[in-house]
Amino acid sequence: MALCTVKLNQVDFTYQFGTPFAHQALFDLSLKIEHGSYTAVVGPTGSGKSTIMQLIDGLLRPTKGTVSVNGVTVSPSSSLRQLAALRATTGFVFQLPEKQLFAETVIEDVMFGPLNNGQSASAARENACQALQQVGLGKEFEQQSPFDLSGGQMRRVAIAGVLAMKPTLLILDEPTAGLDSQGARQILELVDRLHQQGTTILLVTHHMEQVATYADQVVVINHGRLAFQGTPRKLFADRKLLAENSLRWPAAVSFDHALRDGGVHLPGPVSLSLDELADKLATQLKGRDQDE
Repeated sequence: MALCTVKLNQVDFTYQFGTPFAHQALFDLSLKIEHGSYTAVVGPTGSGKSTIMQLIDGLLRPTKGTVSVNGVTVSPSSSLRQLAALRATTGFVFQLPEKQLFAETVIEDVMFGPLNNGQSASAARENACQALQQVGLGKEFEQQSPFDLSGGQMRRVAIAGVLAMKPTLLILDEPTAGLDSQGARQILELVDRLHQQGTTILLVTHHMEQVATYADQVVVINHGRLAFQGTPRKLFADRKLLAENSLRWPAAVSFDHALRDGGVHLPGPVSLSLDELADKLATQLKGRDQDE
């Protein structure tokens, strides 16, 4: 049986619960995220994705049900200490994390989290240096001001500040927002390397290309409810499900469906990448040439 890093059990969440302004964001949500998986979380704007991430990170308590992360369980009556214990092995990279940079130097910024968590200065510096290496920023960046860096470099510094805390679960909320194509690619390749090294990844995104390229699992949330959980290939093969949840096909999936609808016989399930689609077309054409 696969180890479970995250488990939500019949979770409700209501903002301003018990007041005239109460707004329920999640409804009876049950969800499991396996240890070591790369899970993309998608759905329309306002569907409840960010609320789920804040529950998993211990920033919110559920109104009903329980949230378990790495063996720590919180409920509506959990204390602040229990919420802190839940956060201990979880790292959360918020949207536009570079807006949270504040220190005079890169190394000071990355050291802040470990120091605040009670580490000695030497241990915090060691962990900060390791985290900067992980994100591809060498020693020459340590004494620079984070505000003199490019947008992509600033975001990597912010991610390093989270990695210095040694999380086993990394949550990223739209980590490529506002970056150019090169910066976005570098961030996604970094996250993929972290996953290959054993970190469980939860990626909130509206980019279906990212889902198809990197994720091994995908969760669809709509109107505060779980609409789907499974593989990207299974999701992108279900036209009705995509339409009901206002999700678009990635380019390769769109081309694959268009070819099949046009009468081209393609072997196997829907293609998730243009390279995969090209291989199928080459195989199909080779078989036609042999028949002739």
